[in-house]
This record gives sequence, structure tokens and C-alpha cells, in this order.
Amino acid sequence: MTFRCMHRITISFPQCSDSISAAKRGKSVPLAWRGGVKDQNVKIELLHAGISQGAVGTADNNGSYQWTVPSKQKTGVDYQLRLVNGKEVITTGPFVIKPKFPMLVKVIPIVAVVAVVGLAGGSKSSPGSPTKGNVLATPPDLGLN
Repeated sequence: MTFRCMHRITISFPQCSDSISAAKRGKSVPLAWRGGVKDQNVKIELLHAGISQGAVGTADNNGSYQWTVPSKQKTGVDYQLRLVNGKEVITTGPFVIKPKFPMLVKVIPIVAVVAVVGLAGGSKSSPGSPTKGNVLATPPDLGLN
């Protein structure tokens, strides 16, 4: 009996090798397969650039597993999942691990706060260049002369 990915997966992750898909940190990813030895568990490993990053879980060989991408998982390309059932081994096609939120979503609130603070009370003079009403005090005479 062969162990292989299903040709079609409902949400298209992971397709066996015909497309690059993406997974987001902190999000759940359903895996589906068929075949293998029914009474043996399936070990699921994460690979990066072909090198094992460790096991992500073990499942009964019932054809499905929900994998939650760790929220601290390094983002990047060339990730794969390897499913092992006895002597049967199958590796998904490559996929990308993306951050949970795009960088733009993280940066916009910071830019907005800086803009509001700047409009609310920012000074137009630069340090060291006094303007009318902004005179530097004379230093005290310490009698050292």
C-alpha cells in the first residue's frame, strides 16, 4: 500500500508538489493524506531547506491532522512537511511561513501616533537655535577667572 498526499485538498494546503502555498504563524493548517499502515501512527516533521526542524506531531493514521504553526516559528521560504508511517515517507511541496500580521499592519499604528504627536505640539525650532521668546539662560559665574 502506498502512502501519498491526496491529489486535491479542500483548502489547497499542502498540495503534493504542484504549487507553493503559505502558512501563517499562529494559525491552524489542516493536513490530509491517504494510505500507509492503518494501525501505525504517522509522525509529522517540519523541514526547512530539506533539514528536519523537529517533529510537529504524531497522529493516528486516519488521514488528517490539524497543525498549528508555532507563533515564534521563523518566517521564510522552502519549508516542507514530512509524513512518516513505518517505512512509508512522503514530503509535501515547498511552502512559505508568513507572519500572522503583515508588517504594514504593525507599522501603520506607530506612524499614526507619531503624526498625531507631531501635529499636537511639536516645536518648529531645532535644539541649539534659539528663536524669539526662547533665549538661553546665562551660565552662573563660578568665580574661576
